[in-house]
Amino acid sequence: MFKILRGVLAASLVAVTFSGLFAQTVSSVIGGISTTPTRPTPAGVVWNPALIGALSNTQIETNLSLLGGWLIYDRQGTDPNTGKPYKSSSMNSLAPNPYFSISSPLGTEKFRFAFTSYFPSGAMARFDDEGSQRYEFIRGYMLPWHNQLTIAYRPNPTWTFAVAGISSTAFFQTELDVDLSHFMEGVLHSSEIPKESSALASRAQIPQSWTQGWGGAIGILYWPTYEWSMGLSFFSPIVYNFEGDLNLQSPSMVSVLGSGLRALGVEEVVPNRIKARSVMPAFLQLGTRFQPFGYWTNEYFGRYTFSSWNRSLSIRVQNSQIAALHGFEIPGKALNDTFLMGTVQTFSFWQRWNLGTNINYYLNGTDDQVLSLSRADFDSLMTGVFLHYSWNKKLTLGAEYAHTFMFDRSSQDAEISQNNSTNQNQYFRLSVSDAHYRASLDRVGLNLKYAF
Repeated sequence: MFKILRGVLAASLVAVTFSGLFAQTVSSVIGGISTTPTRPTPAGVVWNPALIGALSNTQIETNLSLLGGWLIYDRQGTDPNTGKPYKSSSMNSLAPNPYFSISSPLGTEKFRFAFTSYFPSGAMARFDDEGSQRYEFIRGYMLPWHNQLTIAYRPNPTWTFAVAGISSTAFFQTELDVDLSHFMEGVLHSSEIPKESSALASRAQIPQSWTQGWGGAIGILYWPTYEWSMGLSFFSPIVYNFEGDLNLQSPSMVSVLGSGLRALGVEEVVPNRIKARSVMPAFLQLGTRFQPFGYWTNEYFGRYTFSSWNRSLSIRVQNSQIAALHGFEIPGKALNDTFLMGTVQTFSFWQRWNLGTNINYYLNGTDDQVLSLSRADFDSLMTGVFLHYSWNKKLTLGAEYAHTFMFDRSSQDAEISQNNSTNQNQYFRLSVSDAHYRASLDRVGLNLKYAF
């Protein structure tokens, strides 16, 4: 019995590790699609902390976005229980994404200070409990919340230097099934065990947990003339160490023993104490602004993310009812660096109105061999438009819309094995997860900026 439960836990840990949600770098639309590394605005500190050095007086800016999207997962192969191709699994989502920033000189001449609160990125999904994706992911989320304090020094109108500290609170939860047919084949020395049977499915769940992470940023703004400027910033990685429970519900095949389980001191739900590690990677951002005419401003920007410095989510068992699993550890997969490049074009044809567009391209860094539902990064192209209206000298209102085209992806030869674990067990392996992915995302936002 303990051997069976050990197999349940070990298989579950492998599945949770590679289906674990991974915090990506800051979204390119946080604070609004008009923000860039060179546009002075309180919302711009997520691109470049030095931008507030060019601001006067006290200013606040807030942005409320509504994100809506869908993802379709088509698993390749044949369902062993029906003999037919797997059915598609799909998910629709709708979620708000608020942003708030305030900047002030606090009575000084050459210094500016800012406090900013935002949700830089994250993942949230919920799929059918009985869908073909259930052995990779059923439901869960990874949601970091940043609170950033920025200090900028502007010795002259040409240069601004800034540093920022970030306190980040991250929330994490995940749930999935584990197929124990391979494990039972070894235990019973039989090849007739049904694959992906509900009787042999163990439900692995990490309830909601949270942790604190810390990071920082530095930025430079160079503004030699009115016509052009350049900005550069670097954000450090932020490490999240979650300590929580991994609860395992025994398969119905095991649960039928009922009182026999309890007589052995084992409950139908087996709790285990774990530690999980995830990292928001470091990234470098660069932008330039050129204004050939008073009514037309060109801005070009890029971001390079150092994802290869880190691995995806890793898990270690700190305490378990099963003594043999103390210290069980599975490191995350290696990641690839990514980049983003884009442009914002702004036109001021009217006295109080600004009209602009944002176009950016993102290249993901996830290999096909490690692609899973919760890390189904896509190469993407975002296009958006925004409109700003100056109500008076103090108040500016804005509205924006953006659509992200996500290019279809397929995972190939993506069998998840325990070769990445520090422990080996010949009795189980996880299902091949070759699949085709399709997704789309829309964003609507309202913006308000007020200068005191």
